[in-house]
Amino acid sequence: MFTLFFLFALAQPLMLDMGEGKAGSDWYIINDGVMGGRSSSSFDLKKDHLHFAGTISLENNGGFASLRSPWNKYNLKGKKSVTIKARGTGGQFSLILEKNREWWLPTYKYTFEPTSEWQEFTVDLKDLVEYTVQGKTGKKLGKDGIEDIIRIGIIKYDGKAGPFELEIDELIFQ
Repeated sequence: MFTLFFLFALAQPLMLDMGEGKAGSDWYIINDGVMGGRSSSSFDLKKDHLHFAGTISLENNGGFASLRSPWNKYNLKGKKSVTIKARGTGGQFSLILEKNREWWLPTYKYTFEPTSEWQEFTVDLKDLVEYTVQGKTGKKLGKDGIEDIIRIGIIKYDGKAGPFELEIDELIFQ
């Protein structure tokens, strides 16, 4: 009986349905101001989605704005892909998955560019690419690293200054 329950739990998607009274209320902003940059951003929860907006500034070695979940042990064991339902303006965004609390250690990213229409972006988790704080790429996450994810986030870090807006309806890990 336990084996059947365990297999059923693995098959169930982990869905972060964003919006008022749903997921996202405990997420928070980290901008380049932590390193002297001047980018700004904010987010709020609408009825059916999360709204993340701001302005990227490249001044004073800046260039990023991000939205992060709280530190947690996310149960992604057995999950093979993630689908992001989003729309937005201002260029590319990246989904980031973190395995370490130390900011200088690599994160794993999937970059997508939404339009003003709702879209779904799907990627195999094993194909997320490692990025260092210096912007260098490395190995892929692989199937073994999926169990170690402790934070999920969205980052605007494409080297372009200007305003941006991103609305996220769902993140579905399946």
